[in-house]
Amino acid sequence: MLASKQKKDVFGLKFTGEDIKQATWDARINLTTDEEDSLARQIENIFKQAEFLKESRLANVQGTYYPYMQRGTLREDITVPSLPREKVMFNAPDADDIFFHVPKIVE
Repeated sequence: MLASKQKKDVFGLKFTGEDIKQATWDARINLTTDEEDSLARQIENIFKQAEFLKESRLANVQGTYYPYMQRGTLREDITVPSLPREKVMFNAPDADDIFFHVPKIVE
């Protein structure tokens, strides 16, 4: 069990159970103690994998080379007629003449 005051030092970053509780509160999700412990272990594993990559010897590895010139892959802006309003609003569960009505999600 991750003690709330216990600092975990992984990849030069330190986090506690309180940090996880704060992150879950910020994300508006409720986790059980077991789920918080599992999340802490998963975060620890991610940091350990990143530490392994950091320690890899890549000094002699050359950068990526592209043998051809990169060109922009954006398409042309072409104006096309939009759908009629009636067709767009047809399946809307709650709408007036020009607006969709959606439930409030931010407190």
